[in-house]
Amino acid sequence: MSVAALSWFYVKAYGNSYRFVQPLVPTLVLLAILSGAPPSSPGAAQAAALETLGYLSVFMIPVWAWASRQLLDTEPDTHRLVSATMMNSRLRLLAGRLLACYAVGLVFSVVALLPPLWMTVQSGADVRVLLAGAVLLVVEPAVALVFGILTSRALMPSTGMSTLVFLVGLLLAALLDARGRFRAGPPIVSGVGAANEGLDALLAALPVITLRALVWTIAGIGVYAFLRSRRE
Repeated sequence: MSVAALSWFYVKAYGNSYRFVQPLVPTLVLLAILSGAPPSSPGAAQAAALETLGYLSVFMIPVWAWASRQLLDTEPDTHRLVSATMMNSRLRLLAGRLLACYAVGLVFSVVALLPPLWMTVQSGADVRVLLAGAVLLVVEPAVALVFGILTSRALMPSTGMSTLVFLVGLLLAALLDARGRFRAGPPIVSGVGAANEGLDALLAALPVITLRALVWTIAGIGVYAFLRSRRE
């Protein structure tokens, strides 16, 4: 069985269980809060779309992380056994799980992109705004994925402790990123800061944000793989 097929197996099971409704509800509430009638002028619409995309890249992180953790935590024991049986490699099994988590995050990103897309189309704003924001909404789910998997049930059986670590970790990372004192850490609020400064500032910041997210994701997955291998 291929990694892609295993990932689809996980995503399909997640969708059929309707567990996605729980993170979807706060996503829709967030979109309702951030969305509004598009400004009449392209310049104002561009600023509004940038602001919306920037805030989405921050406020969606708990949703993406929650969905990733949820996909792993609610996996039935029989499902886990079937997956392990179908895959002859622990590395491929891990890749299938993580790819499924990331794919679910991207689905929520597509939903989150709908209001900015509507603003851009209705007002005729610069399409680069939407593209730059789309990059954020592709990069940040990988950042959030690490928070989700490192606090999953496989590593932290206690629901209360995992939730506490999850929330404190996100808050601490956001505070350090906001103060600019932890450049090696995850880019939590860097995207919204650049977006609020304008399109040129966001475009200039995207390579650094993407690099930081890549390093953080690789390091987080490495830690997760090591810790999970010791528990299986």
